[in-house]
Amino acid sequence: MIWPIIVIAFQLFTAASASPLPTPSGTPITETNKNNIWYLANCVSGSMIAYYDDLVLSQHGEAPAKGNFYPVSGGSGQLLGGAVTWEAHQFFTTPPDPKRLNVSINDRVWAKDQARAEAGHGTDGSGNWQCYQDTQRILWTLGGATGMSGDLSNGNCTAQYFCLRLGRGLPPLKT
Repeated sequence: MIWPIIVIAFQLFTAASASPLPTPSGTPITETNKNNIWYLANCVSGSMIAYYDDLVLSQHGEAPAKGNFYPVSGGSGQLLGGAVTWEAHQFFTTPPDPKRLNVSINDRVWAKDQARAEAGHGTDGSGNWQCYQDTQRILWTLGGATGMSGDLSNGNCTAQYFCLRLGRGLPPLKT
């Protein structure tokens, strides 16, 4: 009588252990999403949060795809031109959409020699993200795209921070 119960338990165990283990964010890292990346950028006329499906598409001055860049909301510390002080504040993308990112950067001093240092965290509709300091490299420049948040023809946009899926390793440093 116990034998059928043991067989069923073994079948359930093997079926459950055959699936990939989720990352700490609860979203499995797959070939399709492992290179997703968010950037917190300061542009000539203000700050933006930009999403790229593949971090490779953000390494040579490419603008984010149409509809994947957002003005920031929340936080404080507006600087000249509308840029924000990212540190010690929480921000979120506007307008809300399924990819809406809520992000908090720790109370820290931004220093160029701290590139790739852990700096904060974020969440969106697909899970949790770990944020790191970038190098202030030019992420995109005049004109690259038009999306739901308006025209990107607002001058150079420099990468202040980037966020990767929690559990994904760091990519090579781009200066």
